Amino acid sequence: NGELSLVEYGKNERLGVCRTDETNVHRLSVRIYEQPEGSTEPPRKSIAYLADRMTIRIDDLLTGVYIEQPHPYKVDWLELNHRATKLLFRDKQHQLHLYNIETKTKSTLLNFCTYVQWVPFSDVVVAQNRSDLCVWYTIDNPDRVTIVPIKGDVEGIERTPGKTEVIVDDGAVTFAYGLDESLIEFGTAMEDRDYDKACDLLVRIPLSAETEAMWQSLSAIALQEMKLYIAERCFAALRDVAKAHALAHINQLAKAAAEASNGAT
Repeated sequence: NGELSLVEYGKNERLGVCRTDETNVHRLSVRIYEQPEGSTEPPRKSIAYLADRMTIRIDDLLTGVYIEQPHPYKVDWLELNHRATKLLFRDKQHQLHLYNIETKTKSTLLNFCTYVQWVPFSDVVVAQNRSDLCVWYTIDNPDRVTIVPIKGDVEGIERTPGKTEVIVDDGAVTFAYGLDESLIEFGTAMEDRDYDKACDLLVRIPLSAETEAMWQSLSAIALQEMKLYIAERCFAALRDVAKAHALAHINQLAKAAAEASNGAT
């Protein structure tokens, strides 16, 4: 086997070494994720590559721990998300799969895929299935996919401040299909654990199957982390009157207790 050495810009020592004969950039993916300020999420340095054409290997370059994921068909494309928590890969059958590194679970997103890409610096996925543009704004819910009919082939994704567009070429004309920036920003806010911002973003978006899943995800995390005011807003948006009223009552009691003790509780 060949040996691939990784060197991080500005560092003298090697970041890591992996044994692979693969040199195609579409079958190698390296991510260095620095911990955001104020975040409790750990930094990550990872590489995903092919140990052989039917085995994906993911190395944690900080701990030395690795995962090997066999696949029944040859893999022709793979890419980690920017946080190195999930891996997209496509095989020679044109099937698109998602591997969750944290839960070690695999799911099939599409049975036929000609283009796929993570939206830069997000967990949003864009893919093409024949004449459909498929967008997963919440990849943790793979069954929640937005489908837009298109003519032509997806060429790439362009992201600028406040705007993200998918570029499609039909052979004669190039079209730009805009993505919902609020839904993309919601995912980023969730990653950064900025739940107040995530809630404020969802309030501005009409309720749909996509946003309902987002409200449910936010409500679950808000309850888990005892952000009860946010949880109340979530259940109100989901029209779950019983839970919204119960949380409103708890929040009123907590506010009264805090006022009575001059904020000591």
